[in-house]
Amino acid sequence: MIGFCEFKPMVETQTERKIKILRTDNGLEFVNKRLDEFLRKYGIVHQRSVEYLHEQNGVAERIFRTLFD
Repeated sequence: MIGFCEFKPMVETQTERKIKILRTDNGLEFVNKRLDEFLRKYGIVHQRSVEYLHEQNGVAERIFRTLFD
């Protein structure tokens, strides 16, 4: 699976737009120091959904699944 660090330049090249916000659930693949430093370096806001709130987590999961399918 492609990581966000590889995904960002690919999407920005194809769309000619910058990623401004990354919205994720609180999954361990998105909550780590390396990703936080990467997002800060490029000025990307990281919005995390509230834990155990299925309404928010479902939105993030559907968007993520749509992007990678």
